[in-house]
Amino acid sequence: MPLDNCPLCFRGYYQLSQHLRVMHKVLNVKERQLLLAMSSGRINVRKGTCPVAGCKKETSRLDRHLMTHTELSKTARRDALQAYKRQKILGDLASLRASNPEEPMVSTLDIDEAQDVSDVPPVPEEEEEEVEECSNPGCKAQMKKLQDEVADLSKQIDTLTKALRDVSRKYRLLRKRSLPTPSGRVARVTRTLLSTISSPEEKEEERPEQSVAESEEQEEEGPGPSKKTRTTTMAHPFPDHVPALNQLMEEIQGHWEGVDPTPKLRNNVSSKVFRIKNFLAHMSAGQTNLASFVFLDNRAKIRSWLSFLRQCQISEPTILHYLKNVLQFLQYIKETPPPTCRLSRVALIGIRRELQNLMRPVRRSVAVHEVAVKQAKEGRLIPKATLRACREATKKKIPEILDLLESGAGKKTQWSFYGHLTAYWASIYGHRSRVFQNLTIQEVEDVHKTGSEGHFVINISAHKTNQAFGAAQLALDKEEYGWLEKFLSLRSTLVGGKDATYFFFTSKSGSCKNLNQYFQEAWVSMGLQGTPTFTDVRTSIATHAQNTHCPDDRRKVAQFMCHDTATADRFYALNMNAKQAAEHRHLFETAVASDEAEPAESTKQATRPKRKSMTPQKRPALTTPSASPSTSASSPHASPSQESVKESTSVCLLTLCLSHSFTEEGVPAKKWSLRSRLVVRKSPKTSPESIASRRSPKKEPPL
Repeated sequence: MPLDNCPLCFRGYYQLSQHLRVMHKVLNVKERQLLLAMSSGRINVRKGTCPVAGCKKETSRLDRHLMTHTELSKTARRDALQAYKRQKILGDLASLRASNPEEPMVSTLDIDEAQDVSDVPPVPEEEEEEVEECSNPGCKAQMKKLQDEVADLSKQIDTLTKALRDVSRKYRLLRKRSLPTPSGRVARVTRTLLSTISSPEEKEEERPEQSVAESEEQEEEGPGPSKKTRTTTMAHPFPDHVPALNQLMEEIQGHWEGVDPTPKLRNNVSSKVFRIKNFLAHMSAGQTNLASFVFLDNRAKIRSWLSFLRQCQISEPTILHYLKNVLQFLQYIKETPPPTCRLSRVALIGIRRELQNLMRPVRRSVAVHEVAVKQAKEGRLIPKATLRACREATKKKIPEILDLLESGAGKKTQWSFYGHLTAYWASIYGHRSRVFQNLTIQEVEDVHKTGSEGHFVINISAHKTNQAFGAAQLALDKEEYGWLEKFLSLRSTLVGGKDATYFFFTSKSGSCKNLNQYFQEAWVSMGLQGTPTFTDVRTSIATHAQNTHCPDDRRKVAQFMCHDTATADRFYALNMNAKQAAEHRHLFETAVASDEAEPAESTKQATRPKRKSMTPQKRPALTTPSASPSTSASSPHASPSQESVKESTSVCLLTLCLSHSFTEEGVPAKKWSLRSRLVVRKSPKTSPESIASRRSPKKEPPL
């Protein structure tokens, strides 16, 4: 992404339009377009007057006319063209200002240019003295030579004067822009200090004037926010005059981009750096000693930054990205602090804690935003019948389009083939548009090596979630793969096809970026309702898979679509419709329709959780002499309650025997008696007879 210089503050930005709208508050669309044209130089100057001194020719192709001035170098011709473009843009700005637009203008470049021109004093013309011409031919030749030298020197003076005027104007503008704007607090403190120095008489004279001025400002502002409010929420430029900040941002950008960054990664890193610079600009406003990074330790200003982002009408998910990127920036400073950093580790922890605290309400707002987005998607859900109709219509249409391409049709037929083929694949698999966009010719040709029995699989390695799910796949039959082979055989006859790398190529041999547009055109040509996108088709397929398949089959479908079921539930699968919600309501009504009843005993015992240390276990190998065969063995007609009572009694006796034997060996009796009481209390069934037998003094049987 090219770096453009702002014509107002002379700083380089990757997103100049956003910078003009957010930082300089250029809300007039026409004015912003002219300022962007001043930076990029993209303005129509074909018809005009030649800016070269002494020419002044009216031409319809100024760029070609400047090439005829061979006495000028390439740099001089380029500078002359740039100067003419600037003059045309300034004239358009002046015309726009004269039209009194509804949205007020912010820039004053046309006014400053007019003032600079008017400030230059005119060169007084010297009165030419009448000199008698000499009749000598030698004198005439010498006079002619001197006059030519004077004319040449006059042209040089005009050129140098114009260059000096331009340099002086730029110097004044740069000096004006570089002056630091004091914050409201510093201005108030300065005003207070100056008022204390002045005499009481001067104070009494100044107070009425200040009150009148303040009342006039309030009347002009009306019921809207006050001037103080606007100054606190106004964005501040990034302090790029601090070398430590510039070096740190360059290091972070290089660290995030890595060795071989892709265009997508460069764009993402540029967005991150822009958000961090926005945070640093807000925090450094009105502060000094910025190289020490101590200005970051201001919790109130951090909270005001969040309010500023919301006042700029930035969406909640984007605000969450702002906070996350600032946290990454602070983590980088914590791990590798700059040499000039004087922030303590405790201060860094406090700043991070404050940002994490701000992220909590933002996450809740993001959740609400996601719900609103899913509700908006419900109106764009594509029915199953429409997807089937799309698949059937494209399957009939694609061979006809290939025949037209073979007969020598134009680019529109090629774009129609792109739209119908991607519509056919999207209606089956629901892949993202980038999957089709990154499909290469080599990946299509490699299918011959893996195809078997009329089945072919295309593996597309470059896509969004390739690190988690590997290559995205397209399963084709013999007829569908024949379409691709036929198109590749026609590739050499198409513009840009000989040097193409991607399957969906353009006239410049690059990847086609307008697949979504061609898909929508194909959708409309088939007579289907609406104009969905690839994301709408993907959402519909994920929703139908959720409502139709079992969990295992749904997981397989989600993996083939290169996302998991959790991602599908969060972003793609929509909420239940009215019919499904009514079925769930019937389940709730059925749950409370029958009378209350005690669950069965077997159900209670089967569902009771078992605990190792507390629940006693029966040991069938252990027998006691006091237990008779009739009592130890349960009769086949005994009830379950009697069996449980006998079981609990035998276990308690066993525990008491163990406590008695270990006490005789010298182990403290208190510990084992506590253990015996604990086991007795935790027994599932304890009868009164067993408790009485334990309390009566009995001689414990030996082990």
